[in-house]
Amino acid sequence: HTLQDFYSHSNWIELGYRIPNTKLIKPDEDVGNIADKDQETCKSCSDKCENNLLEDMLGNRLLTSGYFSLYSSSKPKGKCSHGGFFDRTSYTAPKGGINKDSTSSPHSHLHQTAVTVAINATIEALEDIRDAVGDQLFLKYCAMVTSCAARYISLTGSRKHVPHYLSGFLFFNFREPSLYPILHYNEAGFSTMISDRNPKFFHKFNKYYFQIMFSGALSSPSLCFIGLASCNTMCLPPVPRRLKLVGTPKLIYALFQMALINTPEFTDIYVFTDASTKDTYLQNAIIALIENTKSTVTFFITNPFGRRKRNSQRLRHQRSLTRDELYQKIAFTSGGQTIFTSKTPLENASSIITDTTSSALVTLLYTQSNSLNVENVFSFYVDVSLRNVTVYISGKIDTVKISNPKGVTQLSSVALGALSKIEQMESFCRIQLLPNMELGEWQVRIHSGQKYTVKITGQSMVDFSYYFAEKFSGPHPGFAELNGRPATGRNVSMVFSITGLTLYKSFSFTDVFFMDALGRILQTTSLQTTGTADTFLAEIHSLKLIEFICYAFNSSFNPNRSSKIQSLICLSFKVNESSAFEPGKEHAVFFNLENNGPPMTFHIRVWNDQNYTMSSNLSRAAFICTSGQVKLTAPSGTESGTIVTLSIEAESSDQSDFNFALVQLTVAEKVEDFSAPKCSIIAMNKNCATHCSIQQWHLTVEFQETGTGIERIYVRYGNGTLITKEATVMGTSVTQVNYTASCCTQDVEIIGVDKVGNVGKC
Repeated sequence: HTLQDFYSHSNWIELGYRIPNTKLIKPDEDVGNIADKDQETCKSCSDKCENNLLEDMLGNRLLTSGYFSLYSSSKPKGKCSHGGFFDRTSYTAPKGGINKDSTSSPHSHLHQTAVTVAINATIEALEDIRDAVGDQLFLKYCAMVTSCAARYISLTGSRKHVPHYLSGFLFFNFREPSLYPILHYNEAGFSTMISDRNPKFFHKFNKYYFQIMFSGALSSPSLCFIGLASCNTMCLPPVPRRLKLVGTPKLIYALFQMALINTPEFTDIYVFTDASTKDTYLQNAIIALIENTKSTVTFFITNPFGRRKRNSQRLRHQRSLTRDELYQKIAFTSGGQTIFTSKTPLENASSIITDTTSSALVTLLYTQSNSLNVENVFSFYVDVSLRNVTVYISGKIDTVKISNPKGVTQLSSVALGALSKIEQMESFCRIQLLPNMELGEWQVRIHSGQKYTVKITGQSMVDFSYYFAEKFSGPHPGFAELNGRPATGRNVSMVFSITGLTLYKSFSFTDVFFMDALGRILQTTSLQTTGTADTFLAEIHSLKLIEFICYAFNSSFNPNRSSKIQSLICLSFKVNESSAFEPGKEHAVFFNLENNGPPMTFHIRVWNDQNYTMSSNLSRAAFICTSGQVKLTAPSGTESGTIVTLSIEAESSDQSDFNFALVQLTVAEKVEDFSAPKCSIIAMNKNCATHCSIQQWHLTVEFQETGTGIERIYVRYGNGTLITKEATVMGTSVTQVNYTASCCTQDVEIIGVDKVGNVGKC
C-alpha cells in the first residue's frame, strides 16, 4: 500500500512519468530530485485543481507530496496539500490538493493513470521478491496454500485395532487437501510424524502404522495436548520427517509455538485417543492456537479402561470425567466435536472426517443441550443454495425425530426413511438428509438423559467469515484485525465477508445475532454495507457477551449460516514492537493491558518458540490498566529470516478470564550490501533454422558480484540445462553460466541472487 501511495500522493504522474520509479524498492538508490524543505511547490486551485503545481516543479522535475492532517490546518508556506474532505490543511493557502486516490480526488483526471502505474510497480516489487526466494516460498508468502487435514493418533495397548480401516477411508475419500500428515504419540514421549502432498501417500499408511504401533502397550494418561499442539506442525513440511518429543514443559512450548507459525488457517485436526491427558496446563495455549489459526479440532475417544483392574476403576473414572470435559471444551471452542465410541463402531464414527473435508462446507446450527430427560427442539433452514445437509449428534440419546417443512417425519429407529439416512452408534448419531430436500424450516427433536451437542452442516457457495477489528484513521481510514480477543463492556466492530452473493442475487444478509452454547439469543445487531460488495460491518455497542456463536440472518429466507464459537473477556492487549530485531542485540516488545471488568489479580506469562533468552518486567499484577515490556535476544549468528513467535498471556487468578497476544518477529542481520549481481551476455549461438526439435541453441552469461557473494543461480521461463563455473577476478566474484536448450524453446530468464537477496538477471 505504501508503494502504491507514492503514485497517488506524490507528483510522479504529474511530472509525466508513466512507468514505475524502480529506485523506490532499491535502498541504495536515489529516488530522484526532491524539492527543498523551504521551496514552494503549489498554488491555490479551484474544485477541479488540475494545474496547481508550480512551473519550476514541472520544469526541473522535482518530486514532492502533499501535507495531510485530520486536526490541524497549518502547513509550511507554499507547500501542497494531500487534499480531500478530511484534510484540513487543504483549506489553507495554497488551497486544494494533489492526491489521485479516487475519481473524486483533487487530481481525479490522473486517477486511472496512477492506478495503472501503481499496479505495474506492485508487480515489479512482487517479482523482485519472487526472484529472490523462489516460487514455492513466494506462494507461501502470498498464503496461496489450502488448508490441511491433520490427524493425531494417541496409542495405548487398546488402540491397535485402528489402522485396519483408517487407511482405507482416508485414502479413498479425501478431497485433495494440500497435505496429508499423520502423527503418532504415546506416553513414552516418542512422536513420529510423516506427511506428504500426494494422495497416494495413504497407500503406505498401513505399513507405516504397523511399524510404529508395536513400540509398547502404554497405559493412559498420555500427553494428548502435546500431540495436539504438535499435530499442527505437520501441515507445511513438504517431505516426510520424524520428530522425537520429550515430555518437558520447555519442549511443549516449542511444539505449540511451531504449530502457531506453521499451520495454515482453517485446518481440520482429528485426534484419535483412548487416554486422559496430564498436560492440562496447556489448555490456554491450545485455545490460543486454535483461535489464531481458526482451526477446527474433533476428538475421537474410546473407553480406555476396559482392560484395567477393578481396583483402579474409580480413580480412572474420575480422571475420565475431567478428560471428557476438557476435550469437549477444546472441541466446542474450535467448532469441532467430541465423539465417544467403542472400538467396533469407530470406523462409522470416523466418517465425519470424510464429511468435513468436503468443499464449500457451511455450518447451519451448532449448539449443545444441558436439559436432561426432556425433548428439545432444534430448528434449521434449508435454502436453494444448500445440498448434502448432515446432522451430527454427539452424546447418548434416547430418541430422535426429524421433520421437514411439510410435516413429514422420520424416527431414528428407521435407518433409511423418507427424509434421511440415519446411522446410530453408542454416543454418536449421523443423519444424512436425502437429496431434493424441501425448502424451509426443518426440525430435529431429541430426547436424552445426558448432555449432548448438535452440529448441522451442508454444502453451499454462500457462507461468511468474520473478525473483530478496531478502527484506524488517516487519509485511508479502515479497520485492523484485533490481536487476541475483544473485551466486554467496550464498543466492538466486526468485519464480515460473505461469499456467494453474486450467485444468489436474491439473498440479502441484513443482521447478525449471537447465541450462547445452549442456543439462546444473547444479542442482535444489523449489518452495514461498505464500499466492497461482499464485505459488511457490524457495530456492537457496549459488548456484554461472554461466550457466543455468531449467526447471519438472510432476510430473503431465514437465518441460515453460523460461525465458530468465540469467547469474550475483560482483558485487552495492545502490543508494539520497538525496532528491528538484530542477532546478538536485545530487542524490546511493549504491551498494554486493560482490565474492563472488576478488580482482580492477573498472572502474566510470556514465552517464545525459539527459546531465546527473554525477560519481562511484569509477571503478576492487580490493575485497571498497566504496561509491560518483554526483552529477548537472538543469539549472535542467527540466520536472517528466522521467525520467532512471542506469546503474551494474561490469566486471572481464579482462571475465569484469559486473553493472549501473539507477535511474530523476524530476525534480520543489518544489511549493508544493496548492490545486485550484474548479469552480462558474453556469447549466444542461435542457429535455429528449421526442425527445432533436432536443433539446440547456446547462451553464455556472466554474473559479477562485489558484495556478499552469489547464493544461487536458476532459470525461469526456460527448460534447458544450466552449467555454472565460479572464479574470482581482481577481487570480484564472477560466475560464468552456460545454458543450452532446444530451438523449440528460445526464451529464457536466468536469475542470480546474492546472499542477502539482491537479484540480478539476464
